[in-house]
Amino acid sequence: MKSINLAHIKEDFENPILGFFGEHRWLSNFWSAKIILDEIEFPTAEHAYVYSKGFFSEEQLKTLLAATAGQAKRIGKSVELYDSFMDNRIKIMTAITRRKYSLDNPELRNKLLATRYKDLVELNT
Repeated sequence: MKSINLAHIKEDFENPILGFFGEHRWLSNFWSAKIILDEIEFPTAEHAYVYSKGFFSEEQLKTLLAATAGQAKRIGKSVELYDSFMDNRIKIMTAITRRKYSLDNPELRNKLLATRYKDLVELNT
């Protein structure tokens, strides 16, 4: 049976990751990571999340698929939301985040596992 190092756990709890920038930028939804959703490959979690929000014109969808994560976020503010989106947004983001740290992105998966027990705190407003 593998023993647990309680000192490491205590250290992790006392040193959360506060904000997804600098050396922790890879935790951001804007970080480049392959996300496959509805058989479409998105370049970031932000793109996939915006796509999940609602109804797009053909032009918005083309722009979304070609845009940066910041541009995708701006597009997402102008789409007509699916009726159930607000009730399901946490489930949607959870599924997208799981994809981001899946075997599709082994480097990111290993980085996430290396955070061990640290709290990951997003500080965006």
